[in-house]
Amino acid sequence: MENFVSESWLHAAVFLLVPLVEAGGALVIFGGALLGFFRFIVQVIRTRRAETFTPVRLDIGRFLALGL
Repeated sequence: MENFVSESWLHAAVFLLVPLVEAGGALVIFGGALLGFFRFIVQVIRTRRAETFTPVRLDIGRFLALGL
């Protein structure tokens, strides 16, 4: 009987944590995309050389990996 109680508690905890973790990942990805977009716009205004966009792309990739 006690095993059933702890198992149901774990089940409820997982169903509570899954949406929270998913929302956190979505916020990280959205924030990174937003930051990358603004950094991209700044780089377009300053210069249009391809090598200046590499750090922006790498940062967006880091946010994507962190969010996933």
